[in-house]
Amino acid sequence: MQENLDKRTVELNEQARVQELERATLAEEKKQHAKTVEEDKVAHQAWMGDRDATLSELHGLQRENAKIGDYSKTVTEWISKCRNVEREKKDPQNGYNGLQCITANLEKELNDSRHAVQDLEKELTDSRHAVQDLERENADLWLWMRSLDVW
Repeated sequence: MQENLDKRTVELNEQARVQELERATLAEEKKQHAKTVEEDKVAHQAWMGDRDATLSELHGLQRENAKIGDYSKTVTEWISKCRNVEREKKDPQNGYNGLQCITANLEKELNDSRHAVQDLEKELTDSRHAVQDLERENADLWLWMRSLDVW
C-alpha cells in the first residue's frame, strides 16, 4: 500500500512539475504575444502618423492643382489677347512697331504662362502617383492588420 502511495506521489509530483513548466511556457508565450501586439500597435500608430502627414501634404498638392485651372484660364486669356493684337496689327491706323512690342511682350507672357502650366501639370501627375502609392500602402496595411487578427 505504501509503495502504491509512493508511486502515486511520484506521479503527482511529476504531473505538478509538467504543469508548472506548461504554465511557465504559457506565461512566456502570453508575455511575448503582448509585446508583439504592443509593437504592432506602436508601428501602426507611427504609420498612421506618417499617413496623416502624407495626406496633409497631398491636400496641399490638391490645392496647388486647383491653381492649374487658374493658370489655364490665364493662358486662354493671353491667347485671346494675342489674337486680338493680331487683328489690331492688321489695322493700318496702329503703329507697326508698337504692335510688335506689344505682341512680343504678350507672347513672352504667354510662353511663361504655358511653362507654369506645364510645371503644375507635372506636379499634378506626381501628386496623383503619390495618392496611388498611398492607396496601395493603405490596402497592404489593412491586409497585414487582418492577418494579425488584432481587430
